[in-house]
Amino acid sequence: MKPVVLLGVVLALLTPASADQFEDDLGKLTAGLPQDAVAVVTRRVMCNHWTGEEPYDKARAREIARAVKQNKCNSLEGDEAAVRKRHPSDPKVIKALNDAQDF
Repeated sequence: MKPVVLLGVVLALLTPASADQFEDDLGKLTAGLPQDAVAVVTRRVMCNHWTGEEPYDKARAREIARAVKQNKCNSLEGDEAAVRKRHPSDPKVIKALNDAQDF
């Protein structure tokens, strides 16, 4: 499953108002960015979400593990470093990557 599909899963779990706000905030964060930066910023947001979730039972633990794997959270640091290297003088990219850390 791609990050966009997982984004849909997360949005489905949120209340309608919070899902709309989440989608709006992510849209603002990624607006005007090159596609490679959009992908990494979106993955960062999703990985932050899923790694912060509580595995309160086995089914939830599997769901979290699946989302972490699908978003390639274990390779995110290297992928983010590559985007920073490709766009070192683009302040929008750098700001979005930095802001995604605390999204």
